Amino acid sequence: KVLAYRTQLALLQLRSKQTDDAEATLRESVAALSESIEAKISFVDFLASQRSYAVALEAMRRYVEEAPDDHALRLALGDLERRAGRQKDARATYSRIVASAGDRPA
Repeated sequence: KVLAYRTQLALLQLRSKQTDDAEATLRESVAALSESIEAKISFVDFLASQRSYAVALEAMRRYVEEAPDDHALRLALGDLERRAGRQKDARATYSRIVASAGDRPA
C-alpha cells in the first residue's frame, strides 16, 4: 500500500508540474522499499518519460548489478532497452536471461 500511496503522490506532483518533487518521491520509494521491484521499475519508467532513456538505463543497469539473479529486473532492462531503440542490447539482455534461467520453470 505504501508504494501505491507514494505513486499517487508522484502522479499528483507531475500533474502540478512538480517534476523534481515527483522524482524525489519515487526515489524515496526505492530507498524505503529497497526490495520492491515494482518501486524500481516505476522509478525507471518515470526517468524514461520525464528525463531521458539514458538516465533511465543507467538506473536500471545499477539495479540489475545490485541483484544480478533477479530475472524480473533483467526483463525490465531488456524492455527498456527495446523502448529506447537499442534492439541489439535488448536481444543480448533477453539472451542472458534465457541462458541464466536454463531449464528452470517460470
